[in-house]
Amino acid sequence: MIRALSSVKAIEAPFFNWTLALLLLFGFPLAIIAPQGLALDSQEVLKLFNAKNLALNGFRFHIPAIAISAFLSFSILISSSQFRIKNSLEKKLIIFASIFLGTTLISAYIHKSSPFETLSMCAFVLVPLAISQFPKSHNPLPIFMGLYYWINITFYFFLSSPTGISANKNWLIAGIVASSPWAIILLRKSLYKFLFLLPKQIRNPLSSLLAPLLVWLITFNCLMRLNSRASWLAFSLILCYFFYRNFSSLYKKLLLTLLCIISLTSIYFFSTNYNKLTHNELRPLLWQGTAKMIEQAPLLGSAGPGQFNNTFPEFRLPAQLMLPIAAPNSSHPHNEPLRIASEIGLPGCLALICFYLLVFKSTGRKNYASLHAVLVLACCSLFDKLLIENATCLLFLINMGLLLPTQNQTRTPSQKKLLPFKRTLAMLIICLGSFIAINTTKASWFYRLGFNDQHRALFSLDEKQKKSYWDKSFQSYASAAVHAPYNTNYNYHAANAALMGLRNEQKAAPFLSSVIERAPQYININRLLSYYQELHYYKSQNPKDKSRFLKLAIQANAKELQVNGMRLSNISDGLLFALRHQFIPLAFQTQKLFKTQSVRLANYLFPKELKPTLDQWSQALSKDDQAQAITYANQLHQIKGLRYIDPLYIQSAPPSFKKTSPLDPSKFTKADFLFWRELIALRKEMDQHKSFVAFCQHQLQNIELNKSLSFYSPEEVLIKQKANPIALLSFFAQCANILGRPHLILETAQGESFILIQNGENSIFINAQKKHLNIIPHQSISSLLSKKKLKSSFFCSPQSFFSANTYLFSLYNSQFKEQSISLNTPSLNWMVSKQALGNNPALKIRTESFYHLAQQIKDF
Repeated sequence: MIRALSSVKAIEAPFFNWTLALLLLFGFPLAIIAPQGLALDSQEVLKLFNAKNLALNGFRFHIPAIAISAFLSFSILISSSQFRIKNSLEKKLIIFASIFLGTTLISAYIHKSSPFETLSMCAFVLVPLAISQFPKSHNPLPIFMGLYYWINITFYFFLSSPTGISANKNWLIAGIVASSPWAIILLRKSLYKFLFLLPKQIRNPLSSLLAPLLVWLITFNCLMRLNSRASWLAFSLILCYFFYRNFSSLYKKLLLTLLCIISLTSIYFFSTNYNKLTHNELRPLLWQGTAKMIEQAPLLGSAGPGQFNNTFPEFRLPAQLMLPIAAPNSSHPHNEPLRIASEIGLPGCLALICFYLLVFKSTGRKNYASLHAVLVLACCSLFDKLLIENATCLLFLINMGLLLPTQNQTRTPSQKKLLPFKRTLAMLIICLGSFIAINTTKASWFYRLGFNDQHRALFSLDEKQKKSYWDKSFQSYASAAVHAPYNTNYNYHAANAALMGLRNEQKAAPFLSSVIERAPQYININRLLSYYQELHYYKSQNPKDKSRFLKLAIQANAKELQVNGMRLSNISDGLLFALRHQFIPLAFQTQKLFKTQSVRLANYLFPKELKPTLDQWSQALSKDDQAQAITYANQLHQIKGLRYIDPLYIQSAPPSFKKTSPLDPSKFTKADFLFWRELIALRKEMDQHKSFVAFCQHQLQNIELNKSLSFYSPEEVLIKQKANPIALLSFFAQCANILGRPHLILETAQGESFILIQNGENSIFINAQKKHLNIIPHQSISSLLSKKKLKSSFFCSPQSFFSANTYLFSLYNSQFKEQSISLNTPSLNWMVSKQALGNNPALKIRTESFYHLAQQIKDF
C-alpha cells in the first residue's frame, strides 16, 4: 500500500505544477491560436481547421484558471500536508490564512457569491501554500514563466497583437516587466547550450552578459511603447531595490536620501499636474466610493467575493457620474487591496496582507526572480485589476509560492494510515471543482457566441437575417446564464437580447429579475426595465394597465439617469422614449439636457480648440449674423473630427435670430434644420446604392479633391462634389455616423489622412489624398497601421451599445501619440428620434436604440 501511495505522490507534483504552468499560458485559449484576431500571420491554425470565427472576440472566452488552481491547491494541501507546525513562522502563516479563508467563506455565504468567485478569492492563499509542498528542483514553473515573457514579446512585436496573450495592454506590460528575470534565466540557459562550441570559461560569462542585456532592452522598449504609468513606477522601484541591494552602506544612505527628494518632488509635481497626467479623476473617486463600501460593512464586506460591480453603484460618488470618460463603469476600483476589503471585509484583507508579509520574511525571499515578480505585480495592482485576470494573478501567486520554503514531507506511521482517506477527500474536491470549472468554461463560451451573434445582428441590413442572429444571440446568452446563474453580466445580456433583438418581455423576465435581485443599480438595468414595461404597455388592452406600465417606464428612465449619470446614450434613449409617446414637454427638457452634456464633454475633451471658435460664434449670434454663425459652426466640425456637438445648441439664440429660421422657432433652430437636412440628403444618396462600399466607391470617383478649397460641410460636399481632404474625411465620417458604425480618423507625420470605417467583419480603409479605398480584414488592420508613422487619431463610436469590434478600434486608437475619442454623435439626436413618428418607407437611419434599429423616419 505504501509503495502505491508513494507512486501517487510522485505523480502529484508534476501534475500540479504542469497544470499551473499550462493555465498561465492558456487562460485565454483563443488568444494563442488567434492573437486578438488581428494578426494575419498567426492564423495558420485557424486556416488549417477552417475555423476563422474563432478569431472573433478571443478574449471573451476564458478558462477559469484561478478557480481551477484554487481547488487543485486545496486538494494538494489535503493530501500532502502533515498538519504539523514546526516553527512560529509556519504557525503565523496558518493563522492568517485561516482568518482570510474563514472571512471569505462567510462573506460568500452571506452575499450569495458563486462557487467560482469564492474559489478565485481563496486562491490567494491556497496556491502559494500548495506550491510550497513540493521541492523546487525540476519544477517547470520557472521555465513557463520565462516562456510567458517570450510568447508575449513574440505576439506583440511579430504578430502585431497589441495585447499579447494578456487581453489588455496594461496587463501585458505588467506581466512582461514581472516575468523579465525568468526570461533572463531561460535565455541564459538557452544561450549556454546554443554556444556549445565555445569553451565553458567563455560561454558562461558571455551568456550571463547577453541574456540580461537583451531582455532589459526589450523590456525597456515595451515600457516606452505601451506607456503604463503603474509599470513605469514598478520598474523604477525595482531598479532602486536592485541598486540598494548591491551598494555599500554609505551608498545606501545616499540612495535613500536621493529617493526621498525625488519622492517629495514627484508628489508635488503630481498634485499640481494631476489632470495633465491622468486626463481624468476617475481613480480617486473610485477609491473614495470603495472606502464608503468598506465603512458600511467593515467586518465581512458589502459585496461578497467577485461581486464588486453589483454593489458599487450604491456607493458611487455623484462627482464620478460627471466625468465624461468611463464615468459609470465600476467593475473594479483600480486597487486590489481596496477591492478585497470591500468584498470580504477589512479583517480578511488585513489577514491576507499579513500572510504575504510573512512570506517575505521566509528564507525563500532570497529568490530574486520571484521577489522581483511579486513586487512588480503588487505595485501595479494598486492601480489596476491585475489580481482578477488569469495570467497576471497566476504569475503573482506562483511567484509568491516559490518564495515560501519547501515543506518537510517525512511522515509518521499514524500519518501514513490517514493517507488513503486524505487522498479520497482530495479526489472528491477535484471532482467537485472540475464540475464548477466545466460549467464556468461552458458559460464563457456561450457568452462569446452570444456576443458575436449580437454583433452580426447589429450590422445586418436584412431583417430576416437580423432576427435570426438575435435569436441565436439570446439562446447563447441564456445558456451562459443557465451554466453560471450567479453571473450578473450573463443575465443582463440575455435580458438585453430578448428586449433589444426579440422584443419579447416574457423571455427577458427571468434574467431581468435575476439582475435586479442581485444588482438593483447595475449599469443600464433601469433602461432595460423601462423597455420591459414599455413592451407591456404596447401589448396591454386595459387602459388602466397601459397607464400603469407607462408610468413605470418613465420612472425607470428617470432612475437610469439618476443612478448612472447623464451619459449621452442614456439621454438619447430618454429622448426617443418621450417622442414615441408624444411627451413633447419631456422631449424638450431631454433635448436641452442632451445639448448641455454635449457641450460639457466637448469642453472637457477639446478645451483649447473649442473656446476661441465658440467665442467668435457667440459674438456672431449677438450680432444676429446668421451666415457668420453658421460659418463658425462648420469650423467646429474640423476640430479633430468633432461631430457630436450641434454648435447652435450651446445657448439660446436671440429672438431676432430665431425669426430667420424656416421652421417654427418655438421648436427648432436653424442648426436643427441644417443638421437634419444633411442627414436626410446623405441617407437618400446611400439608399441609391447596393451597399455602403458601393456608395463610398461612387463618391470617391465623383468628388473632386482640391487642397486649396475651404472646408465644406458633408451636405455641401455631396451637392458640389468638391472637397478638401479634411472635408472628404468629415463627409465619410458623417455617413458612418448615420449607419451607426465606429470609425477611426488617422493622420500621419507627413500629413496624409485616412479614415477606417467598420464594415461588418471587415473594415473600409480610405486614403483621402489618393482617393483610394481598400477592404481590409480585421486580422490585418493592426499590421497595416504599424507600418505607417501615425501621429494622431480620432475615434468615434456612435452606438449606444458596444459592437464586437468597438473594443478593437479603441485598441488601435491607443497606439497614437495624439488622440481624441467621441463618446457619441448627433446620429442619436432629434432627427434620428423622429423615426418613431413617420411612415416614409424610403428612409432608414440605423441607431442601436432598442426599438429603432430599422424603423422609418419622417422626411421634412
